[in-house]
Amino acid sequence: GMGQFCDSLQGCTDRPTPSDGGTTDGGGRDTGVDAGVDTAPDPCDGVVCEGFTRCVGGSCEPFPGCFSDAECPGELSLCRNNNCVPGDLDIDGDGSPAAEDCNEADPNISPLAMELCNLMDEDCDEMIDEGNPGLLCADDPMGGECIDGACGCPPNQYDVDGVADNGCECTATPAMGMGMACGAPINLGDVRDDGQMQMVTGNLVPAGREIWYQFRAIDAPDTSCDNFHVDVRFMTNPDDTYRFNVFQGTCDSAVCPASGFTGFSWATDFRETLAGRRTGECPCTASSVNTTNVSKCSDNSQTYFLQVVRRMGAAVTCAPFEIQISNGLFDT
Repeated sequence: GMGQFCDSLQGCTDRPTPSDGGTTDGGGRDTGVDAGVDTAPDPCDGVVCEGFTRCVGGSCEPFPGCFSDAECPGELSLCRNNNCVPGDLDIDGDGSPAAEDCNEADPNISPLAMELCNLMDEDCDEMIDEGNPGLLCADDPMGGECIDGACGCPPNQYDVDGVADNGCECTATPAMGMGMACGAPINLGDVRDDGQMQMVTGNLVPAGREIWYQFRAIDAPDTSCDNFHVDVRFMTNPDDTYRFNVFQGTCDSAVCPASGFTGFSWATDFRETLAGRRTGECPCTASSVNTTNVSKCSDNSQTYFLQVVRRMGAAVTCAPFEIQISNGLFDT
């Protein structure tokens, strides 16, 4: 009988069919595996190669080495980390293929990464530590701003408000190292009792700082009324943040032992009558002869130390205090 016979190379043709129902190749080609169809399994199926290696014949072998893209042929067209790799391969698993990633060995470096303060190019834009210096240090424990690859602040600058994009917004006033202790105060010189004034300002930054000043209150010679009157007071005290203590002669103990004041006065120009007797040195006499109810015009010149501190519980602020120191300006 006749029937059709099909193979993969010649298509279907009519061929005689044996009467016994058997098959014959009719002189044509064999079919199945003998027809040249390779059904052998791929030796790299299921093989996972890590890093800069690829599967070759069932084994992981390194990619070819290189120094530039020009050395990488065919599908291994890009040179990354001195290895020729395909451009669509994401070796470090950071979401960016080699064609876009400038460093396939580090998952923290890719066009998708955020720039950090470390003298490295995390985002593959060929720039280092670019952007707002404060924001680069937003998540850094040191805070401040990015300076030469590290987070912090320049000398005498501090990050007080904690706002990242402000960076080191506060300048310590006076400069660090000045007035740090009673043994090394800021010397304001003489303050005469003819109404002379001195103004001082500061902000006690950083936290825990105190500032010491020294001045000598001068009591000029008097003949009838002494106008010696030392006065220390805040002219500006933002949010009631600051307090001061005054020491006379030495730093051993404050004139008025307490936790701090906002005003201080030491005077001999008062005119009070206590128990029937006049007190103070106004009036006063320069004579050596005792005069009833009239004090001697004595020399009350004295060295004072002024310690400025932050009120207990007050927040650190960059807003400065302003203190006026005077002698003879006020009259009791």
